[in-house]
Amino acid sequence: MDLDGLDLNILVSLDALLSEKNVTRAAERVFVSQPAMSAALQKLRQRLSDPLLERAGRKMELTPRARSLAGPVKELLFRIQAMLAIESAFDPATAQRKFSLVMSAYCAEIFGAPLAHRIAGLAPNVSCQIDDLSSNALTRVYEGQVDVCIAPSQQDSLDDTYRVDISCEQYLFADLWVLIGDRDNRLLDRPMSYETFCAQRYAETRLDTGVVSMVEQTLARRPARPITAAWMPNYLNTMAMIGGTDLLAIVPSRLFTLHGEHFRLRAAASPLLLPAIDEIAIWHPRNEADPAHRWMIGILSEVASGMPPTDF
Repeated sequence: MDLDGLDLNILVSLDALLSEKNVTRAAERVFVSQPAMSAALQKLRQRLSDPLLERAGRKMELTPRARSLAGPVKELLFRIQAMLAIESAFDPATAQRKFSLVMSAYCAEIFGAPLAHRIAGLAPNVSCQIDDLSSNALTRVYEGQVDVCIAPSQQDSLDDTYRVDISCEQYLFADLWVLIGDRDNRLLDRPMSYETFCAQRYAETRLDTGVVSMVEQTLARRPARPITAAWMPNYLNTMAMIGGTDLLAIVPSRLFTLHGEHFRLRAAASPLLLPAIDEIAIWHPRNEADPAHRWMIGILSEVASGMPPTDF
């Protein structure tokens, strides 16, 4: 492409348009007005002799030419940013940096909180934004909106379109699933069979982020399941509603250890066979050259290694 007279800033607009497939959202993404983004789209259409975005029903879709440009444009911008921004060393005591992480609400409770405390003690000018884990988390990592995704290694409901490209992973910690009920619920005095479990009233946790939990994935494959009497959007809400009722639920054991006594609950082994929760950190290989990113991965490992063993 002839670079004469080309404002390279328009590549930022092109990347936003290709990622968002929407002029308004693209404008919000790069903090410009909608008319300015519309004008950028017109310039790009003329320059590339391609409409880039075409209406398909009620939404816009990328043209074949636009799809072929999406990856190279993004990688080019990342390389430019890396060349200009990455320093030869990172001093956490003086550095100013913002990290963006995604993890489940459960993980934020038991891991995100001590992580934030550790960062505050080591790097007073480093901030950490933690967003809820959603089904498009890996896409956000690939597009550079998120530095690190923390998720169970067995999580099947994440968008894995870019999983091959996001090849850097590191194990952090493990957890187990436990059956919980009111602390006076005598059914938990002895191991519960799956048949007995299916005859009980059950509080289901349906995560409101598009992510399906391992519990619900496993129950969906069983020919019989307990009587669902309530639905809650996260495990902490589920725990809060169990006390004083005959309801049962299955939650991560570390969360029960943290809040079970407060909610007047007791726990027992889960009658539903479930794999352990193996939380891993996932990031894009492009970040490997950034000493600040390497420091953050080290802190994640340090905090994870300091977590106590599970009680079950």
